[in-house]
Amino acid sequence: MVLGVGVLLAGVVSAPGLAQDTLTGSWETEICMDAVPVFTSLESTLRVAYSICGWTFGATMGLELDGWTTAGFDVSAVLGAFVGGSLLTFNPETATFEEWRSTLTLALSGLNLNGVFVLDPVGSGWSAGVSTDTGELDLVANAFFNLSSEGEVQSEGHCFCFERFSVDLSFPFGCVADVDATLEFNTTGLGGVTIGVDGVSIPEMTWLLFDIEIAFDDGEEGKTLQVTPRLNFAEEFCVTIFADVLGVGTVVEGIDFYGAQFRYNWDAVYFDALTAFDPEDPNGVVTAPYWERYCVGSIADSCCGGLLEFQVCTYFDSESTVLFDWGMTEGSFSVGIGSTFSLEASLTIIETGIEELCLGGTISW
Repeated sequence: MVLGVGVLLAGVVSAPGLAQDTLTGSWETEICMDAVPVFTSLESTLRVAYSICGWTFGATMGLELDGWTTAGFDVSAVLGAFVGGSLLTFNPETATFEEWRSTLTLALSGLNLNGVFVLDPVGSGWSAGVSTDTGELDLVANAFFNLSSEGEVQSEGHCFCFERFSVDLSFPFGCVADVDATLEFNTTGLGGVTIGVDGVSIPEMTWLLFDIEIAFDDGEEGKTLQVTPRLNFAEEFCVTIFADVLGVGTVVEGIDFYGAQFRYNWDAVYFDALTAFDPEDPNGVVTAPYWERYCVGSIADSCCGGLLEFQVCTYFDSESTVLFDWGMTEGSFSVGIGSTFSLEASLTIIETGIEELCLGGTISW
């Protein structure tokens, strides 16, 4: 595969009268250490791409503390109504092949035809589909053969084995702006039909919306109706309240207000406060185990033609023994030098001292 790409590339470059070629790329590196100091992580990624006459040939390499960890080679092309791409990946640590994934799309007057082929050490799989968006009707239909909807090969071998077929529709109906419908077939026949409507409101109560879904299947349940209430607050306020509607189905028993966020900008400087009303934070408003966070930061032009960015965030932990329940402070800083080079640094401090210091940079061409 790599040899074939190289031969093709050499032929294209040497052919007379072709469009000007372009070489682009980037190198991103970040290394982190603790207070000892001992290096805790290394992430370094090199990306190179060569474009000519609608074709792009690329290579990606990745390094970590354990050594060379990722390697990938790709090619993509735009040829009239056809758009194609192919990605070949290897594991350098074990010197083994990981996956070959290819896609092809054909656009015809608002109708898109697509195909996917995946080969891995276990076997291979295919999918074929069609999609369209007419403004009134959105349609997506896909058939999978020995391939899951997530693009994973399902069984060993290279059989053209039917896995599933699905149709997704979205269309307006009456006073309802969007009705979503899904029809699915699998190896046993009809897999199910689902019809859903989101954001159904009650007059004079626009702050309360209902999502309604009706599902039909061939299992024990047969038909199910699910009604989920949710709150609809205005988005123009600088304060966001996190809340859930309590109840079952259409019966609303109360509202649980469990958190709030305040964000405000002064030109290039911003302030962001996030808090959970319950210090245990069962809803995960703030990153565990913290229940309160305050940040200040800025994004502005630097003196060197790039962007200057910084952010400092302080977290509070209800179980902390430090003043004001302080738990952790994180700071990050980056400065761009022109449009092709930037430097980054970050520092994390916890109750016992420095937890991690990271330094990095990015260069592109």
